Amino acid sequence: MIKEIITTRNILTSYLEKVDERPPYNFKRHANQTCLYGVDIDPGAVEIAKLRLWL
Repeated sequence: MIKEIITTRNILTSYLEKVDERPPYNFKRHANQTCLYGVDIDPGAVEIAKLRLWL
């Protein structure tokens, strides 16, 4: 899912008039922090899933 979010944001950025420096790193970090949610009985499992998405 993270790849789809980053690809879409990269495509949409090209349509903006004011384009600042927007490297994929920033998109990935923002998506991991605000767009993806996880639920599990063990709270540590959610954190491990976030780490795996990042890597």
